[in-house]
Amino acid sequence: KKYDNTGNLIDVSNPDIKTVIMDLSDFQSIDTAVEQLHNDGVKVDVLINNAGLINPNGYLSKQGVELTMGVNFLGTAYFTKRLLDLGIIDSSDGPSRIISISSEEHRMAKSFNTTEPLQQLSTGSVVDTMDRYAFSKLAQTTYFTGLARKLPKEKIVVNDMCPGPVASNIASNGLPGIGNLIAFIMKYTTPSPEVAALPVLRLADAPEYAKFTGQHFHIAEPRPARADARDETFQNWLDQELADISSQHNHQQRRGV
Repeated sequence: KKYDNTGNLIDVSNPDIKTVIMDLSDFQSIDTAVEQLHNDGVKVDVLINNAGLINPNGYLSKQGVELTMGVNFLGTAYFTKRLLDLGIIDSSDGPSRIISISSEEHRMAKSFNTTEPLQQLSTGSVVDTMDRYAFSKLAQTTYFTGLARKLPKEKIVVNDMCPGPVASNIASNGLPGIGNLIAFIMKYTTPSPEVAALPVLRLADAPEYAKFTGQHFHIAEPRPARADARDETFQNWLDQELADISSQHNHQQRRGV
């Protein structure tokens, strides 16, 4: 889907589609995917970070971080940073756009504790599954709000969006038993993924949204993120956490671990 200059949705067909498989819970997999894009000369006008999960089982990412945080925030942020570092995010027609798909659940999360590194987060249990999901979304919203502040807005704009309730499979995949019931109810009471994606596509392409950066949206409406998500102290702390874990990964790669 694409929007014309008047904001009307139009259909486009583009036969030049490239698929790259990547595991966001593993920095090495991300490195491989990004290097493939770079070697192929790919340029990204719009990046929509949509991947996410709910982890009830206490699994860890490859970098030793509780899996919900490891994918929803850490892997997503690392992937975006690698694309930026290699100059892959680059638009020849107005600013490039980075869109982080978050959740209003970020407002329900516990506060940041900057004395507790991400690698020391509890893996939890099925009981606190949604608490860990909310915290990962707070981290995601905070990081990308901070990223907008650090990038020149005439070249790259960064925004964060909650698409609202969606009839997706995240509940059935992430919450054993009750997740199937939740997914069944949502199928008949909330928009389909195709419909829920339309505001995201507008944010990605409509001309009137090019002026926004560092903004949280609820569906199509600007809505300030939670106060600590807009706090530079926490934004910089997450940036440093990402840098520290990235450094560990790079050291292990040099050692062949």
